[in-house]
Amino acid sequence: MASKTTVVNIPESTSQSRSQKITIPNLKRVVSVAVNTGKVTHSINGSEVTINVSDGSYTRYTTSSTPNTKTVSDTHTSSTDSFPSSISYNDGTYSGTLSKSGGSTPYLVSGSGPGQKSVSDSRSSWYDLGGSCSAAQSGALSTLPSSISYSDGEGYSGTLQRTGASAGSCQKLSDEGGGERLYGASATGTYSGTVSKPDTRKYNYSQSYSGTVYGPSSVSYTYYYAYTVTVTYEDNFGQTLTLTAPVSGVKLSVGNTYSVTGTTLDTDPGDIVSVYVRVNKGTPYRILQASSDGVNPLTFSKTFTFTGGAIKDGTTAVSGLLDEGTTHLLEVWSEDNKGGTSIIAERTFTVMLNRPPTLTHSFVANNDNLSDDSPVTITGTVSDPDGQSVAMRYRLNGGADVPISVSNGAWTINVTPKQMVNGLNSLVITATDSLGATTVLTFSLTRSVTKTRLKTAHARYKLSPQSATAKEVLAWLQHETGDLKVDGALSIVAAGAAESYKAMTKTSAPVITGIVETEFIGTYATGNTQLHLKLTLSSNDANSTAAASSLSGAIKA
Repeated sequence: MASKTTVVNIPESTSQSRSQKITIPNLKRVVSVAVNTGKVTHSINGSEVTINVSDGSYTRYTTSSTPNTKTVSDTHTSSTDSFPSSISYNDGTYSGTLSKSGGSTPYLVSGSGPGQKSVSDSRSSWYDLGGSCSAAQSGALSTLPSSISYSDGEGYSGTLQRTGASAGSCQKLSDEGGGERLYGASATGTYSGTVSKPDTRKYNYSQSYSGTVYGPSSVSYTYYYAYTVTVTYEDNFGQTLTLTAPVSGVKLSVGNTYSVTGTTLDTDPGDIVSVYVRVNKGTPYRILQASSDGVNPLTFSKTFTFTGGAIKDGTTAVSGLLDEGTTHLLEVWSEDNKGGTSIIAERTFTVMLNRPPTLTHSFVANNDNLSDDSPVTITGTVSDPDGQSVAMRYRLNGGADVPISVSNGAWTINVTPKQMVNGLNSLVITATDSLGATTVLTFSLTRSVTKTRLKTAHARYKLSPQSATAKEVLAWLQHETGDLKVDGALSIVAAGAAESYKAMTKTSAPVITGIVETEFIGTYATGNTQLHLKLTLSSNDANSTAAASSLSGAIKA
């Protein structure tokens, strides 16, 4: 088998080590992989080959100049809160302009802040011209000032107001004779008030600056790499498939077969070839697997059935459920165990789904004055649009299914009030064709019971004699007294014959208070095997409550 080559161009990139994947259909093996520069390795996964290149020479390069920058900060101080919005920076390598970073920050250099405090003080005075002690003391008090100035070493100053005064003792200073004397006295005044000191603080100010400054530019190089890889390989030729059936446009009804036939040729001896079908791009379904001799075509033939709404191989579904009125696609192809494949042959088809039976019915909605055994009749017809056989059944109140007989498409069912419950009843009629399609009719039947008291009632008994035949019956009936009349009749006929009654004789006698026993006697000249006793109870008043209580008797052969 001749080798083939393919050239893979790995485009230019700044990455020196690269990987690139290629797909070689039907790849059998890679003979060699070569690269124009650097190193090359490869790995294989089915038909996918991964090529890895590295260490190649660059094809070109580019340069770019990038200035070097850095961010710096600086701080200036001043005795006044006045700074420029920006300053120049230059450290011999980097230079630029720094801008204010936030506001200025004050810091205390000397002095203190303003303050106040309350203080007290005193002053003394002397008066020496008093003609008497009291005059001297009054003079001393009058010389005290109303306020005084205050100042201390802490810087506080102010005016204090006199808050009190007291005179001291006096002393005689001289005696002039003639009764004149001079006296001297002292006085003390107290003073208080609030004094203050001024703000003597002095500040300096600092301002921060920051910004980006620029130094000499750097030159960078960008290298580009490109590779040309040559892959030498051998591939698998695949198969030549010929599809002889089906043709496109087939219309399938339920139960129809759908045959797929044809041949496929694989020229590689020993390849394991599989033939697949697929419907509507669904899951592939294998219909053949065989070994190729490289010369003779492999024949395939498979018959499917359209049933249950899908294409099936026996009970295995090959397709999903298929819609009616849609064109469906069948695909057929072959592939070998080494990845070789044929072309895909396509056919189209449509389907006609199984339709349910068609039911009609006739039903009398209201039936009045029915006895328990009177039939309620429902009739109708049934047919199947696809010609399938149809079975019918009905179910009353969820009970057991009851088969419905169908004759020439006509059907009839009878239900009696005795079969129903009082109130609402559900009657479901189902028709099912041979492929499982169903049609259901549902009726709601309401049983409303009206009880009417009767004036006459009949009780019929079948009697079984011990001997083969009998010809006479004796019966005793106990019943309540009152408005109740009882009569008896006897039928003795051959087996299978219709009943034939004749009146029995009767006599009555009281038993206990309120109870009467009536004796009935019936006689036939000839004995027979089938005996029936009929008692008739009647009353003139429908509301009468008199009733029979017990029955006994004897049979004579």
